[in-house]
Amino acid sequence: ICSEAEFTSRALLVEYLKQNIQVAEINSTRRWPIASITKLITAIAAAENIDPNLPVTLTDKNLKTEGDIGKFKSSETYKARDLIKAMLLLSSNDAALALSESYGQDKFLALMRDKIKDIGMTETNIFEPTGLSAKNQSTPRDIIKMMRYLYDYRPEILKITRASRAVIYEVNRKTPKTLVNIGKFAGQPNFIGGKTGFIEDSGENLVSLFNVRGQPVVIVVLGSQDRFKETEQILECI
Repeated sequence: ICSEAEFTSRALLVEYLKQNIQVAEINSTRRWPIASITKLITAIAAAENIDPNLPVTLTDKNLKTEGDIGKFKSSETYKARDLIKAMLLLSSNDAALALSESYGQDKFLALMRDKIKDIGMTETNIFEPTGLSAKNQSTPRDIIKMMRYLYDYRPEILKITRASRAVIYEVNRKTPKTLVNIGKFAGQPNFIGGKTGFIEDSGENLVSLFNVRGQPVVIVVLGSQDRFKETEQILECI
């Protein structure tokens, strides 16, 4: 079940997070477009530099970006922490852009680049906060470094990603918006957190952190034809 022939992923890595023990790998140092996995780095930069209660107003410019999964409207205002939830559960590009623009796009991009350097993600390039650019690239090894950082220092971000749903409120009208997690493993008791990613250039990407017999295990699949199935196969294997 765990032979390379089983997998369509172009790059793959499975590691016990605490022991640094790798259980499976395919092209684990290969750079690949990471798509919306980018948003985990965006979330770290936002959580560490933007006041969670800061009111952030969505603009026409934010909403012109690809995708409207959050059904946000121009001039709606949400707290920064709620936009982080929309970005992680729905993979909302609008929310990611609104957060970066609230800080200043260039300054926010510099924060993201400084953070990946701090984490030691030497094979990662970030050009914008959504993951829509195929120039946002990383390797399975670097993605695991990011997951280790989240596990050790930002568990609240992982907590958001494992929730099945969340409710956020527009600041002025107090209207609720229910966010339903697009990740298949959300809400499962052994799922610690993770993020999907997809653009045409990347195929299906997924990083997942699971509790396996009391140990955190990270599974990274990039360029897959069926990311959830392959992740489940690996999980059965280990």
